[in-house]
Amino acid sequence: MRVLILGGTRFIGRRIAADLVARGDDVTVVHRGETETAEPDGCAHLHTDRAAFAGLAGRVGALRPDAVIDTRAMIKADAEAVLPHLPDAHLVLLSSIDVYRAYELILADRGGEPVPISEESPVREGRYPLRDLLPGLGEHYDKLDVEPGYLARGGTALRLAMIYGEHDGQRREEFILRRVRAGRPRIPIGAGTSLDTRCYVGDVASAVLAALDHPEAAAGQVFNVGDPVTDTVRDYAVRILADEVCSTEKMISYCKNSDAEAFVIVTESGMLHRLRREIPNKTFIPGPTDQCACADCRYMKMNTLEKLHASLLNLEPEIIIPEPIRARAELPIRRMLELSA
Repeated sequence: MRVLILGGTRFIGRRIAADLVARGDDVTVVHRGETETAEPDGCAHLHTDRAAFAGLAGRVGALRPDAVIDTRAMIKADAEAVLPHLPDAHLVLLSSIDVYRAYELILADRGGEPVPISEESPVREGRYPLRDLLPGLGEHYDKLDVEPGYLARGGTALRLAMIYGEHDGQRREEFILRRVRAGRPRIPIGAGTSLDTRCYVGDVASAVLAALDHPEAAAGQVFNVGDPVTDTVRDYAVRILADEVCSTEKMISYCKNSDAEAFVIVTESGMLHRLRREIPNKTFIPGPTDQCACADCRYMKMNTLEKLHASLLNLEPEIIIPEPIRARAELPIRRMLELSA
């Protein structure tokens, strides 16, 4: 497939381009030339400012693209600058879930819209939601001004949630991680009950590719793109912190990204099952010791939720450990935490 990407050198566009190239598509990226990334290798590049796109119309037409992905249409003028000069091809626009009425109510510190938000949910009544939040940049920003032109040509609008992942210039997790690096014992998140749908950048790329691969089903349609489960801010922070201190998720990501083909896993056998399921192309070996089979601890399996509840409720059974033994046992735990800091 021949694909033209408008903007494709940063974050979301960069990942889309990489995934297209990886599967063998012919990709041309049109951008200003200010961010000339070497990744993904295999893309052709055309340089122009969006306002001057008409000057590239002949060269773009000669490419005969099967699809055009617009990752950077933020205001009405952005759409008007390119739409008249795009060839007859399947159009995919990256839009935002900030078009919905619920977003407008959040900015006004109000509620009223039922969740989850679907493609049929009402859109904002007001316009230019970022005008007061981002003076200058947000003055004319509004995806509601951008979508109609693409949809009128049978295009597809993907309304994206809050995106996270590799090469995120906004570093959306930084409000948590900078406090971890500073050794802060507390991270202020308020009540932590806000529900903000997020989406991994790789899943955005998958959604774009799905729209390209099914043009008839996607033509003229709007799709929300986000994680299947929405965490509260508090739960999101907990997941990030758990990953930062070498939790189960950290172990899995390490095994996925490592060049090693085999790993000795000295932990509970349930972890082995998940590793083998999620990374079937690698070998995971349980690590028994001379004393016991650590990957299948019969003592751990004696713990149940009912016993845990009873212990917390009644503060029993109580185990008294002699101080010298307690002090020795504390050392490896503290060293483990220091290594994961």
